Amino acid sequence: MMICSFSVGYWGACTVCVASFAFFLILKKQLRFKNLIIVLVINTAILYGLFTIAPLGHKKSLQREFTQASSLFTMKANNNSTELSKTMDLFTTHRDGVWKIAIDMIRTKPIVGWGYDDFEGKSRDFFEN
Repeated sequence: MMICSFSVGYWGACTVCVASFAFFLILKKQLRFKNLIIVLVINTAILYGLFTIAPLGHKKSLQREFTQASSLFTMKANNNSTELSKTMDLFTTHRDGVWKIAIDMIRTKPIVGWGYDDFEGKSRDFFEN
């Protein structure tokens, strides 16, 4: 699912989960570091192959997601607030209001969360505005 997803947020969440899982497998001596590197190289080759044969529409979607993901890492440290706003707008694909609501929800209930259906109710005011 991670490979076929067109969502940079999903990629980030899966990367953290996979890295944590690999870390604990290595710690418990159930996975060798060498095997992890081999798996990463094979997955990178598979991703490159899939990207090479993907239809043009999929390539454009993937390129948009890569641009979005890299926007946080390519901004300069001395950005003014206008530049930072443009970077965040690119990173959130023009949905920074929705991201701010999600961050606020995480800040309010970081452990138990809100449940699946509550985001719509919480974000309704944003969409009406």
